Amino acid sequence: MLELSIVIPVYNVAPYLPACLESVFGQTGFSFEVILVDDASTDNSGSICGEYARRYPQVRYIRHARNGGLSSARNTGLVAARGKYITFVDSDDFLASDTLTANMELLRTHADVDILEYPVQVYHGAENSYCYKPSEQIATETYRQWIERGGYRYSYAWNKIYRRTLWQGLTFPEGLYFEDLYVVPLVMQRAGKILAVPTGLYFYRSRSGSITTQVSLPKRLDLFHAALELYQRLLAEPGWLPETLDRLFLYTMDRQIEVLQSGGVTELPSRRSVIRMFWSSGVPLPARFKALLGGILGQKACSVYCFICKMLHV
Repeated sequence: MLELSIVIPVYNVAPYLPACLESVFGQTGFSFEVILVDDASTDNSGSICGEYARRYPQVRYIRHARNGGLSSARNTGLVAARGKYITFVDSDDFLASDTLTANMELLRTHADVDILEYPVQVYHGAENSYCYKPSEQIATETYRQWIERGGYRYSYAWNKIYRRTLWQGLTFPEGLYFEDLYVVPLVMQRAGKILAVPTGLYFYRSRSGSITTQVSLPKRLDLFHAALELYQRLLAEPGWLPETLDRLFLYTMDRQIEVLQSGGVTELPSRRSVIRMFWSSGVPLPARFKALLGGILGQKACSVYCFICKMLHV
């Protein structure tokens, strides 16, 4: 059986696409297909896809007649995929050598694992670049443990290898800027076992013109609504520790603050019990201050925080 489907959505990334594809075809030791979904590119990206399709029999090249966006391209790849596992690589990013090689070997030795999550070099090429490592050693987790350690903060589609059947009935929401943040937690929830590893590295580029580098109110709203949806879903489920919900609320509070700073309005409901985080160990000082405001002011906390920042020119 084909082991891995690698879905790569492509749109006007000709300067970056060859490096991305070379990093993928440098992975060895397992059977894979590469599904290149050209989302109606207007630059030379289509020609590059065609060239790689001629060079490598593993390539399946699909071209959209009209541009539908990143989610649309990924969804096309989901439908076309035939591998036991599936992963995503954005066409302006790339993989360190042997990343998939080593991690597919781990999946062979942990046959009961549904999702493997590996490190990311976030904003590669920028001054604020940093490495997110889900674990310092190979660790098996449940969805609940993934949430408790704050894995939702890194709900990227691409630094994970999924059992493909987990995606049955799920798609990336179209028309949104940060589609990963809506669907990845839902896929993680379906996993019986998650393997968090320090093995391999995904390079998530920071480039001008990309979705994540262009700040706007609609983009901020996408981030906030994804966080709010997750918080409200967990709030309605039994068994979550109050501290876990408090930490997720503070994360959502940060996204609400960004919306207000971009000209939006307050939508976050009150959670006065978040004041408990003011006395919790390991909580950074800014988060403690937000927890204090949230406990005292309720729904007004985020707007008051923005006012204070404006007065202090922060």
